[in-house]
Amino acid sequence: MAVDAPDPAAPHPLLVTTGWVAEHLGDPRLVLVDMAEPVAYERAHIEGAVGVPHPWLKGQDDVNLVMPGPAFEALARRLGISADSVVVLYDDHLNRAAARGWWVLERYGFAGARVLDGGLHAWIAEGRPLTQEVPRPAPGNFTVTDRPEAFCSLQDMRDALHPAAGVQIWDVRSDDEFAGTALRGNRRGGHLPGAKHLEWSRFVEEGPAHRLVPLSEMRRLLAEAGINPEAVTVTYCQGGIRAALAAFLFRMLGNREVSVYDGSMAEWANLEDTPLETA
Repeated sequence: MAVDAPDPAAPHPLLVTTGWVAEHLGDPRLVLVDMAEPVAYERAHIEGAVGVPHPWLKGQDDVNLVMPGPAFEALARRLGISADSVVVLYDDHLNRAAARGWWVLERYGFAGARVLDGGLHAWIAEGRPLTQEVPRPAPGNFTVTDRPEAFCSLQDMRDALHPAAGVQIWDVRSDDEFAGTALRGNRRGGHLPGAKHLEWSRFVEEGPAHRLVPLSEMRRLLAEAGINPEAVTVTYCQGGIRAALAAFLFRMLGNREVSVYDGSMAEWANLEDTPLETA
């Protein structure tokens, strides 16, 4: 099976299984990216996986927002990513950081990256080997192409609040965060007016492997929460990480009109003129 062919055992083309990764380790076109914290990557990772400076891929000048295009291009090239690479991301964050990496790649024009379903949890649960050896990939030639439609700015979020915009807003945070009783260090609490609420963790299976729930279960959960998986949608959380997983889920369900409010509550709840609700 070619490395760029879909994994026949995976429940969706955007996912790969542990077996697929094990089969393709060593393929020169495969770039396996570990999205864990650097200390965790150094402790143990899958053979051949490259690590990132930080799993959230935020900028240095504005820590609320994704790193600028030139900085991400340089990072992607250091990781060995080229235009024809087959990029697979995994994490130890219940698929959140891997989805974040997927979204940043999409944001900057690399289409077709995949996520290892369950990530390191699934790999370890199956007793597969780990290493501390750090690979030294040849530099890649990835070139950033801006895709602003994947990114929701502060002004875009303000515009989306108007009913005439026809935008569905999905808050993926915890119940306490949505209600405003958990501030997460923000100056104010609550949720954006009109936001639909469904916590991201409902989409991760319980058990040691922490794989994503089946597509049918995703649709059932969304329907119960009154969330339309086909609508133009903006997702948000505290810092754009859980929101990236929500965007990934929507893409799995076929929605290509979903964007991530990257600043999320870290930006919104610390401004004076942004509306919030607690009821």
